[in-house]
Amino acid sequence: MRAALEGTNDEFKALLDIGARYDVEYPNYTMPVFTRGKSLASILMTSPEKIKILLDTGFVPTLSLITEGKKSLAKAKDPNTPFSKHVKKSIHIIQRMLTL
Repeated sequence: MRAALEGTNDEFKALLDIGARYDVEYPNYTMPVFTRGKSLASILMTSPEKIKILLDTGFVPTLSLITEGKKSLAKAKDPNTPFSKHVKKSIHIIQRMLTL
């Protein structure tokens, strides 16, 4: 779902509103390479706003998504980069949702 990665939040929400699937896992031959074998939610961990949109449309997060986000943070060389800050924020949003 290209709009998930490159589109605006409104474009992404509009696609979900008309029935785009968010429960897909990208195949092992997909491009870009970092999306291979990952779920849409795990790819969007660097976009807290899109994670919120997913949750608002009925996506049910799992603990494995938080674990995957934490693994990404562990690989980051600098915990203060925008990447790390966005992943931390997404993890926080998902943890809040799981405790409701």
